[in-house]
Parts: sequence; C-alpha cells; structure tokens
Amino acid sequence: MKNRNLRASFNNPKFRHGGYAALITALLLSVLVVVNILVGRIPATIDLTRQKLFSLSEQTGKILKQLERPLTIYGLFEAGKEPEYVDEILKRYAAASPQVRLVYVDPFRNPGFLNRYRGGQSPPGENSIIVEMEDKFRVISQFDLFHYSAPSEENPLSVRPAQSMRAEQTLTGAILYVSGGETPVVYQLRGHQEEEVPYELLQQLATENYTFHDLDIVATGGIPEDADLLLVISPRNDLSDQEESSLREYLLERGGNALFLMDLLPPEQSTPRFDGILRSYGVQLRRVLVIERDPGFHLPQLQIGLIPDIQIHSITTDLITGELAVLFPRSQAITELEAKRRSVVVQPLLQSSAQAWGKTDLQDSSMEPAAGDPAGPFTVAVAVSDETPSSGSRIVVAASSFFLYPERAIGIPLKGPGNADLFSNAVNWLYGREETISIRAKSLLEFPLRMNQLQFFVFAGISVFLLPLSVLIVGLVIWLRRRHL
Repeated sequence: MKNRNLRASFNNPKFRHGGYAALITALLLSVLVVVNILVGRIPATIDLTRQKLFSLSEQTGKILKQLERPLTIYGLFEAGKEPEYVDEILKRYAAASPQVRLVYVDPFRNPGFLNRYRGGQSPPGENSIIVEMEDKFRVISQFDLFHYSAPSEENPLSVRPAQSMRAEQTLTGAILYVSGGETPVVYQLRGHQEEEVPYELLQQLATENYTFHDLDIVATGGIPEDADLLLVISPRNDLSDQEESSLREYLLERGGNALFLMDLLPPEQSTPRFDGILRSYGVQLRRVLVIERDPGFHLPQLQIGLIPDIQIHSITTDLITGELAVLFPRSQAITELEAKRRSVVVQPLLQSSAQAWGKTDLQDSSMEPAAGDPAGPFTVAVAVSDETPSSGSRIVVAASSFFLYPERAIGIPLKGPGNADLFSNAVNWLYGREETISIRAKSLLEFPLRMNQLQFFVFAGISVFLLPLSVLIVGLVIWLRRRHL
C-alpha cells in the first residue's frame, strides 16, 4: 500500500513539476559555481568604475608600445601594504609593454636603495614611485597622484579630500621624461601685477616636462628665442610701447603661442594695448559681469559661479568624455569680431546659457538686469589659430583667471574637476601636443544632473504621474480579467 502511494506521488503533476524545478535549480547552481571558478582563474580584469579610473588611455598605450629600451618602475611600499589603486595601475603599465618591469621595494628593509635617487628634484620616500630608464629617473610622490581641494582659510592644515586622480597623467609624463622626450620652455609675463599660476598646476605641467621661467620684457629687451609659449595671467597694468612691439613680433611674425587669462577690471584700470593684441586675433573682451540665471549652469545660490557649457574642441574633448565640469566664476564675455583676418579661426570653448545676462554697472548690487544690460548666451573662453603658412600662431583667451583659484571669487574652497585639465589642455594645444591631451586626471566628484526647466517637468511628470498611472491601469486590467476565473 505504501509503495503504491509512493508510486502515485511520483505520477502526481505537482510532484513532477517540483522535481523538474529542483533539478533545474541544482544544475544552474552547479553552472554558476563552475563559471565562478573559471572566471577566478582568468587573469584579465574589467574596469567597471564610472570614470575608468584604472584604465590606461590609448595614448599611454602607444607610448608604452614605442619604448625601445628597458624601463623600470619601482614602487616604494611596505611589504604587504601596497595601495590597491596604485598596485592595479602599475600592473597595467607592466602588462602593456614587455619593456616595462615593475619592482616593489620595501624602503624600511632596504634603506640603502634610496640613496642612489636622492639627487633628483624630490627625494624618494615611503609610498613614492620611481620611474627609471638607464641613467635618467623621476621620483613621483604619493601626493602627485591626486588633485586635492584647496585648504580652507579657517583651518589650512585640515585634511583635504581628493577631487581627481592623475596617476596615469603623472606616470606617463615621467616615462616621456626618462625616455628623452621634449622639454618645451614656457615664460610667464611679469611686470604688470600679474597673478601667479597655482603651484599645483605648475607641478602638473612639470610632470609633462615643461620648464618655466619668468619674463620681464623690458629687462630682457624682448621675448627669448627659445620661448615656446607665453603665459599672461590677469595683468592689472598695460603694456609699454616696447613690450607691445615685442609681443606682436613674437606672436604675429615669429608664430608664437600665448595663453591670455584676462579678468574684468574696473574702468580706471584699462589695458588698451593688451586689447589691441587680442583684436589682432579677431576677438574682443566685452566688459560685463556674466550673471547666470539657469540653475543648471551655476553653483547653487551663486549666479556668478558659472558652470558653463563645454563646446567641442580638442582642448575640451576629454572634459566632455570624462564628464568633467568646469567652475568658471566672475567672468566677463568674449566677442568674435566680424572684421578679422581670413587666416584667423576663432573657436568657442566655454559658453553660458541663453538665460544669462551681462551686468554693465559693476557698482550695482542688484541681481536683476537693468535697461541696456545685454542678454546671453556669452562665450567666456576661445581658442584662436592663425592658419597663415608663415605664422601658425595660436592663442587661447579666457575671460576670467578665477577658474585657476575659484575660492578667491566665491569664498568657498571648491574647484571644478575639469579646471586643472582645462589649463593643461590649453597649454598642450598651444604647443601642438594634441596627442597628450587625452591623458588627463579622472574626477572623483559627482555633480548633479544638469537639466533645464522643460526637462525637469517632463521627467517629473513621467516619474510622478505617468509611471504610477500605468501601474494602476495594468493592475486594474489584470484584476478585471482574473476576478471571474
């Protein structure tokens, strides 16, 4: 009787279906276990981070494949305490070329190893990296692998959070240096109450093998022949006749390159000679303070803290693909002149929204436009090239220098994740190093989704009304069809 009941239970449809489900579940679990074991044995890894923090750019891959001599990367880490992010990146460098050898050295167990590298620009220490090829080397500090936020004035010694990672940028720059890459010469114009380029940006360009000198045109009698690039950072006083002549000769006759960061000055501080040089390239500064009204284009509650729309250009390509926003506070505007030389090509880099307006009365504290105040959109940064075969000159003009140190304009120690890259990319484009622009820092910050008012209402309507209504209708239809079953 019991055997008959047992056989009957096997013939029960519910039992058979349950048995099939259990068998399929067991098989699926077995497959998952086998796949997990096989995947664990595969050496390949996939970078799933949003900014591809641990992936090497195409340009770095080309540089590594072109190495003709052995290169060694030393990681100075205490045994067993190698930072995971550094370890992952260094292993990718070693895997990308047979010429690259990765060696970890414990500085505490091998103190004598460091002595041979103490003659460089920065002495090696714990958690440093040394890139060496034959008799040339470069030491990379652990602090060179990140961009950090500016220290607050209230507590300058406080811990500053990292805003972006620049490990690839620094390592590839060191490889170019030891393998005999070029060292362009950059001069910073002095004598007109210019601002200083922030130290961290100078260090960033130094890792890309640029060398820097100050330049007083009056003292030197002109611009040196070895000048590859000239930086003009927020001059408060105008050029003299001699300086203007030397600068025009450098740019227009010798095909020189220059980066102009021009701040909005009060009426009593005019710079007509600087303005005349910019007009020679078909652009003119429009002396209005750009006020942004679109909340997607400025910092919350701070309408002069522009987060402009980034235009397509080789300078800005990595900013767009990497979704690196630029914080561009207290800016004036730039106008392209209708009457300009045919050989001059002006390309916008950054623009405000169409809702922006320009304050002409800087003494007025109102945040509403007055009669005669122009409406946007405004261009706040441009790249200009002179395509005359005998010249080939390039300039970049930004209508504010405060993107280098926005905390001075907004009173908050905050920088856009793309600010440093914008500066470095501009320098590389001016020198003609478009291929290295792709090697940039990778943002660690998250910015809110930028939407205009129409997009906001559309998405709000979909999420608040359309989706719940759809679920309600589907549920009602199912209930009506099943209630008679």
